[in-house]
Amino acid sequence: MQYLLDYPDANVEDIYMTFCVNWNGREVELDPSEKGKAVTDANREEFVRLYVDYIMNKSVEGVFEEFRRGFYKVCDEGMVKIFQPEELKGVMVGAEDYDWDTLKLNAIYVPGFHPQHPNIVMFWEVFEDLTPEQKIGFLCKWLCCYVIY
Repeated sequence: MQYLLDYPDANVEDIYMTFCVNWNGREVELDPSEKGKAVTDANREEFVRLYVDYIMNKSVEGVFEEFRRGFYKVCDEGMVKIFQPEELKGVMVGAEDYDWDTLKLNAIYVPGFHPQHPNIVMFWEVFEDLTPEQKIGFLCKWLCCYVIY
């Protein structure tokens, strides 16, 4: 594709390409509104954009949709949305080293609560006394309740 983009001007037509490509033994029209559309100097960037979009997105839509459906059977979609990718990886795969102090520093409280609120102070005192396994178990149970409600 880079070669096509870099091909000298006024010569792309010499290649005699169309917006119809062969993908996995199948003819695919990249621009269905104009069958047999020729690739020209003027539209070669459009051809490359549509070709890359087909390869990277459209050709795998069915398989990806099945993966997505299965993934959300295992992991609740609401839970996925509350994590950044690296955090989700830690939840799904597990992590060996948790930074509990960072968790405490980045905690967000519902209105009426704040880090110095007596209930919050007591919560963190109890949480800090838990073993790492108990902390993980608590967070997993909390996340399940948070996602359900």
